Amino acid sequence: MEKIEALYIINGESQLIFSYESLNERSDDFDYSNISRFFSVIKTFALKIGKKEAKIIELGNSKIFKTLDDEYKIEVILKCDKNIKEKKASINLKKILNLFINLFIGYFNSSLRTKKERMEFFIKEISFIFGGSGKVNYFLENIKIFT
Repeated sequence: MEKIEALYIINGESQLIFSYESLNERSDDFDYSNISRFFSVIKTFALKIGKKEAKIIELGNSKIFKTLDDEYKIEVILKCDKNIKEKKASINLKKILNLFINLFIGYFNSSLRTKKERMEFFIKEISFIFGGSGKVNYFLENIKIFT
């Protein structure tokens, strides 16, 4: 899907596990940790006004989508072109989260070699979502369970 500019998967301590940034995205201008903190502030605000959580934020020419798995404390953030259809982005967000969790259930405490094999399979499985090529980074030591 050409409208996804970036994908970030973050653990329960706000550490980056995985990132994808499209080649045309100026990644120097976008910091996943700031977006993660921003969503945290927005969630606090939403709770104070009686809403459960904000899951979509529009910033400039982008829409930022977020989902969180409460059990494993895995957060997935998609940065997309603002013209993307929200339903399509939300479906892909859930697919990515579910695939990541399903691939790593039972492997959170595995060796780095095993985690690397799982990560390579994950990258292969989600590559159809991105369409073109991009910059991929991952940090296997950050794949762990937080309770």
